[in-house]
Amino acid sequence: MVILCPKCKKEIVLAIGHNIHYQIETIKQKKYMKQYDVYFCLHCRMAVLKETNRYPVREL
Repeated sequence: MVILCPKCKKEIVLAIGHNIHYQIETIKQKKYMKQYDVYFCLHCRMAVLKETNRYPVREL
C-alpha cells in the first residue's frame, strides 16, 4: 500500500518507531485507545499518523 505525503505528494515509508498509543475521550466520556502507525516522508521530514485500530480500555 502506497501512502503519499500530504505536503510534498511523494511516497512515504513506515517509520522505525512503529506504533504510538493515544488515549482519547469520546463525547460520551468513554475511553478508547487508538493505535497508530507512524509514517515518515524522507523528502520533507513530515510525519503522518495512520490509525490501525481502536479498542475500549477497561476501567481499573
